[in-house]
Amino acid sequence: MPGQATTFTAQLRYQVEGDDYTPYPVGRWIVAADGVTADRGGAENFIALRYHGGALGAVLGPGQSGPVRVWILLDDQWLPPSALGADARLDGRGASYVLVNEPRLYALTRESTGSHVIKLSPDAPGATFYALTFEPFAPAVTAGP
Repeated sequence: MPGQATTFTAQLRYQVEGDDYTPYPVGRWIVAADGVTADRGGAENFIALRYHGGALGAVLGPGQSGPVRVWILLDDQWLPPSALGADARLDGRGASYVLVNEPRLYALTRESTGSHVIKLSPDAPGATFYALTFEPFAPAVTAGP
């Protein structure tokens, strides 16, 4: 039901890492016409997405109580420094996140190749996911002799 908290479950891994470029919510989310909002925070509450190469961005908004960290896992690992998008950071233990303090487009990952599954998990309720953006991988072109 739009506007009401709903629990989304996944019994098997393929249910979370399903169709390409299709976001799959897991946990408690409030679905609305313009996005999905986390009803709770924590590792069991996330959006999963399979995509192929390129850079990934997200249009995110903070909760009513203020800024929210959204943790970023790429293929079930924290992002390495070489994969951090312009807005992504690493904390003292090496965990990757983006600090969502205003509604806007956040650059999460840099260009890469291959197929990946990203999981985005807010640490507090209220974070809203409006859209995910993809920039295709563009291999470097070298000039001939």
